[in-house]
Amino acid sequence: MPDQHTDKHVTSAFLGSNPTSCAQPSVNEFICLLTDDRVEADHLSASIRFSAITSANIYSSTFRLASRARSETVCFFKSFSCTLSRRRTNCEEENMAELVNGFDVSIVDEKALKIRTTGVDIAFQRLGKADTPVVLLIMGVAGQSIHWPDGFCHALVERGLQVIRFDNRDAGLSTHVIDAPPPDLPAALAGDFKSVSYTLSDMAADAVGLLDALGIGRVHVVGASMGGQIAQTMAIEHPDRIFSLTSMMSTTGNIAVGQPSREALRDLFTGPPAVTRDEVIQQSLRAMRAIGSPGYPSDEKEVAARAGRAYDRAYDPIGSARQAIATVASGDRTERLRHLQVPTLVIHGLADRMCDASGGRATANAIPGAELVLIEGMGHDLPPGLRSQLAMCIANFVLRVEGH
Repeated sequence: MPDQHTDKHVTSAFLGSNPTSCAQPSVNEFICLLTDDRVEADHLSASIRFSAITSANIYSSTFRLASRARSETVCFFKSFSCTLSRRRTNCEEENMAELVNGFDVSIVDEKALKIRTTGVDIAFQRLGKADTPVVLLIMGVAGQSIHWPDGFCHALVERGLQVIRFDNRDAGLSTHVIDAPPPDLPAALAGDFKSVSYTLSDMAADAVGLLDALGIGRVHVVGASMGGQIAQTMAIEHPDRIFSLTSMMSTTGNIAVGQPSREALRDLFTGPPAVTRDEVIQQSLRAMRAIGSPGYPSDEKEVAARAGRAYDRAYDPIGSARQAIATVASGDRTERLRHLQVPTLVIHGLADRMCDASGGRATANAIPGAELVLIEGMGHDLPPGLRSQLAMCIANFVLRVEGH
């Protein structure tokens, strides 16, 4: 058994009603199982605990391995022939009714102008009740607030959270940098940062400035991909604004981990650049097929609709390149992450071809006490079949930090 891993906790959980009450059609159930080929079953100790978390309707079994030091959960879905009897609340029914082709047309854009920390404008959207814990969602390179799926956001709200999602600078309706040198990614990768307009520290300061504008002190920050790196930077540089950190499909900045596969780079970046609305939509569909979740089918109509909406809000490939070189110029955060004293959840897909799961493992290894959830079949996206389960995982973590 490798000596760098000690005392691992693995959770087996079922979403829905008691699985003994099964009948009729197949459904997807949330199952987390021990799937580590380095560990034999006979290493399991006799410590097994069962718990029922009624708020999420989970039935869980936790197996404790005597020689592991950090919590790591490996999850996957499995077809299970049974009918779930879970009842929807009135709130859930209302929220589901508002989603049309995956989108909630009632959500409106707002804008914080010339925020205190950096002077840029930040466009944002809010969901949920003002008196509930705030979750700040930060999206990745070329992503906009709307790339956090409305169904995922509603699932967080249904579990008692308030959601704020926003456009990073150079994306969506927020400030786009002008009069800046053209971003030169090859030069940045070679250590020449002359074309870098800003870093992740500036983007983290944008998030803090938005909180200032909204009169919010501390939040639970959740970041995906580059957004996870911004969230990490926010926790490092502004720890007084963070209750908890959730880093999804992200990495530490160490170039030895969390890298894209050659196949993903080839599939994403070969061919002529997309210019027209239809070309951008087709490019998004190709990207989904290249780096999406092989274990969870995407809704191509929803992907196309979201790409069209994002194009209509703002299409700025040069801005996306500026974001990309900001991540390169910001360097390796590993040593600074080792000094964090914030509750941390790390979520990563084992089928992620854009940011290898080694990035998630390295993040969890660096942050003291971090919990790591690895999801079999999940790629570099938030597919429909995973949204509710991811929201449940994050909400349970956040509410636990809140003391609920």
